[in-house]
Formats: sequence, C-alpha cells, structure tokens
Amino acid sequence: MHRTGLLDSPREPEFDEFAATAAAVCGTAVGVVCLIDETRQFFKAAVGLNHREDPREIAFCDYAIRQEEMMLVEDATADERFRNNPLVTVEGGIRFYAGVPLRNPEGYALGTLCVFAPHPRTLNDAQAKALKSLAEQVNARIELRVQRLELERALAELKQANRKLEQLASTDGLTGLANRRTLDERLAWEIAQRRRNQRPLAMLMFDLDNFKLRNDTFGHEDGDEVLRQFARVLHSTVRESDLAARYGGEEFAILMPETDEVKALNLAHRIIERVHATEWRHRPVTVSVGAAAITVPGEQSAELVRLADAALYAAKDAGKDRVVAASGLEMPATSDTHAAVN
Repeated sequence: MHRTGLLDSPREPEFDEFAATAAAVCGTAVGVVCLIDETRQFFKAAVGLNHREDPREIAFCDYAIRQEEMMLVEDATADERFRNNPLVTVEGGIRFYAGVPLRNPEGYALGTLCVFAPHPRTLNDAQAKALKSLAEQVNARIELRVQRLELERALAELKQANRKLEQLASTDGLTGLANRRTLDERLAWEIAQRRRNQRPLAMLMFDLDNFKLRNDTFGHEDGDEVLRQFARVLHSTVRESDLAARYGGEEFAILMPETDEVKALNLAHRIIERVHATEWRHRPVTVSVGAAAITVPGEQSAELVRLADAALYAAKDAGKDRVVAASGLEMPATSDTHAAVN
C-alpha cells in the first residue's frame, strides 16, 4: 500500500472520475476509491462523501478486501457483521454497500472501489459487471502510478550515481581536491574568459618539502595523511572562486581568477603561516611555493604554468619553505623546470 504513494495524497481528477462513474452506474449517492492501511481506510476519491478517512475497525472495506470477488451487502441492518456498526446505526447511515477489491499484480489487496446508499437495495447484473470493470481500470491506474514512481526513483538514483561518477572523475581520491584533469579544464576555460575581459589570472604551485624522505622514514600511511592534511589547509584558505587541486604526487596548485601576482603572494604567505601553525605527526611540514600571474593579452595557459613552475623551482633552490614570485626571475624563452622540482 505504501509503495503506491497514494496514502494521504490529494484528490486527483482521474480517481475522482472513477468514483463518480461508479456511483452513476450503480445509481447510488456515494462512490469511493478506498485504500486500506494498518489502522484506517483512506478515501483517495469520493463523490457524495465529505470526510477523507475512517478507522479500519469499522470499515466495510476491511471485509471486502478479504474476498476474491465483489462484496454485496443489500441491507446492513440485517447483516450480523454490520448491524451494530456506527456507520450503520448513525442517522442516514449505510444500509446498502457494494465493493470490489483493488489488488496489485502480486495479488495483495490495496482497498476497494465501492458504492453505498442509506437504503436497502441491490445491483443488477449489468451494474455489477460495470463496477468490476471500473475496479480493473482503477487497478491499472494504480499500477501505472507505481511504475511511474519507481521509474522516477530509478532516474533519481541514476542521476545521483552520475553525479558521484562525475565527482570521482574530477576529484583526487586521496585529498578530495580537484585533480589535474579538472585543473587543466578550468585553466583552459579561464584563459578563454580572458580573451573577453582581459582580467588577470594567477596560479600558485606548491611542493611539500622533503616529502620522499618523510615517506621513507615514517611510511606511506603518514605521507598520505600529510597530503590530506595539507589539502584541508588549502581548502579552508582559498576563496570560493579559486580552484585548489592536487597537481601530482606531493605537488598542489591553486588557480586564482581575477587575481594579480601581489594578491596571489598574499594568499601564499597565509598558507605558509597556516602550515607552520598546524600540528603534524612526527615532525613539522614545510612547503615551497611559486607564484605567477598573466596580465598581458594573448598569454596562454602553458605560459602561466611555466611561470609558476619556474618560481616553485626557484623557491626550492633557494632553501625551501618560502614563496618566490615569477616576476622576480630572469626567465628564459622556454623552460623545463618541472622535472628539476621533482
């Protein structure tokens, strides 16, 4: 019953039409699409009835769902099951009732399509056949609804799974930061934006000092924790518009749109201060940083990476645990410093 999603749902024209048609065909004042849960009968649709539910213990439909075929009560006051039922004894109460069980494809009873009236009567063969036929249509409508809900759930689960796959494809599994692929894609996009707005674009490149020695001394588990902890420092320091990424191994990068080299240097110094203030297992961690920015129209992503990489190499060559700006370097036309940094 709960799987249908119909309990406590608002009235819907398609179900109201079934109730109205049942009453019209059978010549009764009341027609109802009734659903039964553990404690009550809920009227999904009703014509000639104002309230939405009754306790299950007094429901005629609780008896009807236990039968295979239509339950017909021609005079409730003459039926031992119902003569003392408050739905019968109340003024203008039920005297006539006819209800066809509603069942799902597995055969479980969900409720009834029923009609009732305040005076004794019966149904002729045509009316009984029509009521049963209408009940089959209600069954089909409920099953279509269930299938639609299950499809919507499946699509939601698929969407969530796709989001997780996208996240896995775009993030570094160890640190949770963006991975190299995401950094490259974002860098290309930011360069494209610069063609229109010509705003500065900065990058910081980081290398954890003496990381290989630390791994050899304390093991890879400690090394992994250092990487995760440094990633948390980056994540908690960068602006929302910045992109922090694991560049590879013990190297990290921050891409900073609409940022010049001076502002990038300020952030780099704050990060170094945070690293110094952080408690690390076994021994303190230091980091070398290269800062670069492109401000000239036409400069490309490769140029920004080259500048930041050269500045990082200079920081390590100068003694590590420091920040070096690319603007202070004498840069050759081309450079292949990245291998030397490693």
